[in-house]
Amino acid sequence: MKRLILLRHAKAVGKDAARDIDRVLAPRGRRQMDVMAEHLAPMSLDLALVSPSARTRETWKLARRSDIPVEFDQRIYEASEPELLAVAREADPQADSVILVGHNPAFEELALDLVRAGEEGEAAERLRRGFPTAGVAVLEFEIDGWRRLARRTGRLVSFETPKSLGLGDDD
Repeated sequence: MKRLILLRHAKAVGKDAARDIDRVLAPRGRRQMDVMAEHLAPMSLDLALVSPSARTRETWKLARRSDIPVEFDQRIYEASEPELLAVAREADPQADSVILVGHNPAFEELALDLVRAGEEGEAAERLRRGFPTAGVAVLEFEIDGWRRLARRTGRLVSFETPKSLGLGDDD
């Protein structure tokens, strides 16, 4: 059994504030991560794969609560859904629980592509409405190695957003 956790970066400062890769979290993003870090805290993590952008690095820094291996992978920044899937498939096969920290629209597309057809429930409904900043999707796969990761085979364990955990509106 493998567990893939997708964490979209928290709310960043506006696009006019800096070059895109250099944008940091806005005060609202830091508040989002206070809530989301609590949600992530009990989850077992073996490996983090993080986009090198300033906002994803800061999101991971605020989410991180233990010393697990982290790899900053340039491919995650501005990745398409197929590129993200390739990154996940190349994860250390010894890691049972991997967290990816990155960006939309690819994170939303990947989450929707990985969830098995006909997935029902409140979490699935929230995911179909979009993947807002600081959203966290947790998917499980009955595979023995990441190379076997395939579309439409994941069970959506949970999908939480700042709003679903009580912090105002999602965006």
